[in-house]
Amino acid sequence: MKLNNRNMNLYRKIGLFFYVLIYNFFEFVFFFTHYWWWKFILFRSFYYIRETSYSIFNRERHRLGNLDEDNFIYGETGVLTTKLILQEISPQKGELIYDLGCGRGTFLFAANFLFDLRGVGIELFTPYIVYGKKLKKKLKCAGIIFFNKNIIDVDLSDADIVYIAGTTYENRILEKIYEKFEGLKPSAVIISVHHQVPGEEFVLFHQGKYPFSWGTDNVYIYRKK
Repeated sequence: MKLNNRNMNLYRKIGLFFYVLIYNFFEFVFFFTHYWWWKFILFRSFYYIRETSYSIFNRERHRLGNLDEDNFIYGETGVLTTKLILQEISPQKGELIYDLGCGRGTFLFAANFLFDLRGVGIELFTPYIVYGKKLKKKLKCAGIIFFNKNIIDVDLSDADIVYIAGTTYENRILEKIYEKFEGLKPSAVIISVHHQVPGEEFVLFHQGKYPFSWGTDNVYIYRKK
């Protein structure tokens, strides 16, 4: 039987639905005894009950002008995946982690609760920042701050860890981000999803596949010399 593109897209959507369902089940199994997890999920759901990534993009595109949709395709790093990734680097309490393109801030909130890390979320779209600050207040996460700015304009010189899940970013944007990485302090860690980071000053010490909202993807972890 020959399948047309419409059927293929339908099958992909069905497959992704069951994938997300299974992922959420495993996250529930790991964290259902954690009060903070329930509180985070409930408040996040409340704030975004009428907002989707698509509606936010359309509104922000109108406000900001011409934006390439490919650079703003939304995906999320779940709480369970955050734990799986960060345990590979054994972060120290109080270290500062930057999330470039933080979206709803799930990665930062999970890093704060699971590893007691301070966090800086950088996000261009204002609604994510507004709701992120509300979540921070409700969850009493004093160690997390959010900035409404372009990720290529941020100063990373004080970062201990940088996280970037720029799976669909254009090369021109990635190149500007990699230039920012040159200003990182020695021993700073870079966690990059999908893309490898060029440069001899960045030493790859872990690589693996992890589950995300869009499916499994490669994660590369580097340490700056």
